Amino acid sequence: MSTNATALTHLLVTERPSLMRRLQHMLGSEPAAEDVTQSLWFRVQKIDEHPPIAHPRAFLYRLASNLAIDHLRKGRSEAKLFSEDALDPEIACDQPSPEKMLLDSDALNRMKIAFAELSPRCQQVVQMRRIDGMSMADISSTLGISRQMVWRYMNDAMDHIVDRMAELDG
Repeated sequence: MSTNATALTHLLVTERPSLMRRLQHMLGSEPAAEDVTQSLWFRVQKIDEHPPIAHPRAFLYRLASNLAIDHLRKGRSEAKLFSEDALDPEIACDQPSPEKMLLDSDALNRMKIAFAELSPRCQQVVQMRRIDGMSMADISSTLGISRQMVWRYMNDAMDHIVDRMAELDG
């Protein structure tokens, strides 16, 4: 630790009650003054050896005042950022519009109709693959059919669903 840092650390210890009163007056709360005092201690530890500080007490109080001002600015910025007034009315709502919800509901109903028209085995393969997330090999071994047959069921199902949805879309 440099001699500047050592001298300022000793001064900080002896001047702490006076610094705390001043910071508490500036910041309006004891916890905030404690935070700034702790930040001050860390800042003092990083002070370089050169140039030597001619007026350590004045330097310490100026550093404390600057940290308190930074603390107040940060608090105001955060308050402004997180206040209800900060919400921009131009920001789009992340919920879909009623029209989009209606179109999606209609598309889902058309897909259900197309899915219901598949054979039971084809429905089972699609559910295992798309809903349950099983691999083609797992479906093959579970159902006792070849992987190529699983592939064929999936292709047939997807082709049928796409075609039927287009027909039902009209």
